[in-house]
Amino acid sequence: MEELHEFEEAWAGGDPKRMEDELGDLLFAIVNLGRFLSLNPEEALRKTISRFQKRFSYIEDALSKQGRHMSEATLEEMDILWEQAKKEEAS
Repeated sequence: MEELHEFEEAWAGGDPKRMEDELGDLLFAIVNLGRFLSLNPEEALRKTISRFQKRFSYIEDALSKQGRHMSEATLEEMDILWEQAKKEEAS
């Protein structure tokens, strides 16, 4: 995908302004792909945000039950809890 390649080039160049421009172009291209496939990109994003919020809350709740705060957990521990949240969604 041309837009992805252009974003990667901007990233490699380290220019934040160009990276932002290319990220915008990439997002626009993805939205157009969704429309081409008769999918609602806005609804897809809403659903993804909702899943993210539920999984994040799962992590917070699980740590709270252990008497811990997010700042006390390692990334590995949070990854395990994230995967548990995904499994619970699927069941």
